[in-house]
Amino acid sequence: MFSWDDVRANRPLTKRDRWIIEEGREFGLTDGLTIPIPTASGTLDVFSPCGLDPNLSKRARQALDIICTFAHKALQLAVIGKTRQGSR
Repeated sequence: MFSWDDVRANRPLTKRDRWIIEEGREFGLTDGLTIPIPTASGTLDVFSPCGLDPNLSKRARQALDIICTFAHKALQLAVIGKTRQGSR
């Protein structure tokens, strides 16, 4: 898990990186977290809660990590359920 500020502080930004950041700011997205979620197939899904001055404290990060894990699993189960219903 890392914050957008972590990225801005720890590596040089490309022109595309800066463009994405500016696009987000136009919609009030000034900072956020990126939480990678490994999948069974070996790919990564990403959960990225963000907003205008979001709470990125250690406690908020821990809570979001738990919420993210359960939300991702619930979404997987919902998609599997729809797939099974569609195949009948």
